[in-house]
Amino acid sequence: DDMLVGDDRSEQYEQIEAQNDKKELNLTLIIYGGLVLSAVYMMVCLLTLNGWPVTNTQLTSNSVIELVETVPDVLNVQRENRETYLSWLDVINSAEKEICITAYYSTMFCMDTEQNKCKDNARQVIAALEKTNATIKLLIDGNGFGDFADIEYYQQNFKNFQVKYINYSQLFSGVQHTKIIIGDKKSFYVGSSNLDWRALTEVKEVGLYVTGEPETAEIRSYFDQLWELGTAQRDQLANQRQIQKSKEIYNKFSLKNPLKLNDSQFHIASSPAQQNAFTRTHDLESIVKVIDSANKTLFIEAMDWAPFLVYSKPQQMWGH
Repeated sequence: DDMLVGDDRSEQYEQIEAQNDKKELNLTLIIYGGLVLSAVYMMVCLLTLNGWPVTNTQLTSNSVIELVETVPDVLNVQRENRETYLSWLDVINSAEKEICITAYYSTMFCMDTEQNKCKDNARQVIAALEKTNATIKLLIDGNGFGDFADIEYYQQNFKNFQVKYINYSQLFSGVQHTKIIIGDKKSFYVGSSNLDWRALTEVKEVGLYVTGEPETAEIRSYFDQLWELGTAQRDQLANQRQIQKSKEIYNKFSLKNPLKLNDSQFHIASSPAQQNAFTRTHDLESIVKVIDSANKTLFIEAMDWAPFLVYSKPQQMWGH
């Protein structure tokens, strides 16, 4: 789960930074839902400020984007960004009507290791979800990891809880790899972190916390599309009517028609292409756009980077 940043920087960056000139922020959230023929497990985002990474940027008077991350304690590195779980708490606690969540799997209770090794980050998230009066909608991969014991707990302990399952492997191929948490139309998190206590403590993760109504409404349209494809039972498949209806949930903004925010531009791209409404940009198009925009350097953060299908049996070169 990764980040790709295109760099068009000059050698005089320090001078430019000191001048504090206005920069243009081109933000693309790339969401790999099905991971179709993907050699790299990529989910997150492309973030450039004239090619430079941005940690916290005011998009408009009402919109902010913030880089958040999980850095394992064993890594002796400088921590400059807020922790992932804090952004999750912000989204959950701000919601009054609905909290919408997508994940590959859920293992939030730290039951498979010594309890004294577990921080309470995940416990704080669960406590916030138990406390909220907002309806919680969870979309999860029907073939995901784990024994789904978390789901039973959610059904018993969350006040207003709904769950749907999606089986990408049978619908399109691949898996439901999108990880987002949306609070009403106020804010959202999108990133690499699953609903997993490790993702909040032990695994290097990166994501974006975004506030703003138009931005949140845009990613909510993507969630609504996935929700339409979901089913009540793990072994069920969406029928053709559901598939067609999901493609009729349109988004407003795309690579060719981005949301304009002062000096910034915003759109969401996703895969697989087969599920996208005609208004949605395919993520491959946005990835290529960022790569093409770089004159000197590309910054890529990846879980796996190999020219073959790492998880296929037998393994084969990508594209064959």
